[in-house]
Amino acid sequence: MEKEEILKQVNFDLEKAKQIYAWLNDNPTAEEVTTSTKKPVSIHYDENGNADGILIQTLDQSFILDLHDAEGGKQMNWRDAMKKYKMPTIQQWLLVMVYKDEVNKCLVEAGGDELKTDDGYWSSSEYNSDIAWYVGFTSFGSDNISKNSSNYVRAVAAS
Repeated sequence: MEKEEILKQVNFDLEKAKQIYAWLNDNPTAEEVTTSTKKPVSIHYDENGNADGILIQTLDQSFILDLHDAEGGKQMNWRDAMKKYKMPTIQQWLLVMVYKDEVNKCLVEAGGDELKTDDGYWSSSEYNSDIAWYVGFTSFGSDNISKNSSNYVRAVAAS
């Protein structure tokens, strides 16, 4: 599946994403004025100075991706995962996909585990009452699947 098709499936605004990318890379458009030097992906540290996740930032949002897969990397169904963890939305996962190499580099540097590529990760986004969205890093794609299926889980926190 092509990146553009993925973005259309989840109603992702490609033009806005391009503006965000320009801003994050210190190349603002003429209309944008910013004094920020934010990087899109960086290691997040807790109040004691310990790495506790990967911070992913855009103009609109920021979130912290956990250093490790939930349950020690064991797959679980969507409903069980939703009861225990705050999972990324499909839009947040798409940002992670865009910056996958940087995210994996930060994960390793911070003592975390790289994102798995052998199967998909659940998002918190639902397609309907029986189906939810997931992402896969091997095929660089997203799709929807039965909530009873098993996928990996990586939690997030708001920053």
